Amino acid sequence: MPRRGFLSKYRVLWPLKAKTLTTALPTDQRAAVASDEDRHSEGEPGIVTFVLYGNLRRAKAVVEVIESFSVASSGSSRRRLVVAGTPVDVDYEDAILKASSASDNIDTRLRFHDDADLDALLAGSDWGVFLYDRVSNSGSVIHAFSIGLPALAYDLPFFQECFGPEPRPGVLVPNRRKMTGSDWDDLAEQARSPSHLVMRRRAMEVAAQHSPAAVAAVLLDHFSSREDLRPNMEGASCK
Repeated sequence: MPRRGFLSKYRVLWPLKAKTLTTALPTDQRAAVASDEDRHSEGEPGIVTFVLYGNLRRAKAVVEVIESFSVASSGSSRRRLVVAGTPVDVDYEDAILKASSASDNIDTRLRFHDDADLDALLAGSDWGVFLYDRVSNSGSVIHAFSIGLPALAYDLPFFQECFGPEPRPGVLVPNRRKMTGSDWDDLAEQARSPSHLVMRRRAMEVAAQHSPAAVAAVLLDHFSSREDLRPNMEGASCK
């Protein structure tokens, strides 16, 4: 984990010249990571599931992701996109539904999901989709990692830092690249392969590095190593 502060968004800590990293969602519930056989023991075992979830807003480019996923290709029947969460407003909900209607491979679940629902959804998926236009301290990617869900994301600085060095817990694509049907098919083919299994294991390792206990340990170590932050006890006396 980078030796950087995690709370620079608080003005009082600005002198530390730290950079804020993401923190996990506030939940202690974590679904067990299922084996590839268990994940798809029900329904259609040949389907590869991509999931985009959370507060569905324009910055997350939800409609653009749906439109690119809807493009027909030779292997499109093997992949499915689940869009789960609450749209930012009624107009954006209509736009999501309109875009989704162009393909039978889009499953929209536009409602609030509690922690148990969300963990079950992620545990039954193969890829988390984070093709954001911009990111602001999102905990969603770390939550997905904690379930062992590899991520697909743009190579923004935020994701570059979260993913860390190789082996990475997912795939980074060039920023603002227009995904094609073939791109989605290639990712579907990669699912459940040895490299995908490595990503799943790496995802849980990265999530552990961002756990509250790990973050607190780094902060304490950082503070204790700063001479200028230690109290000056010289000349102090008890009264």
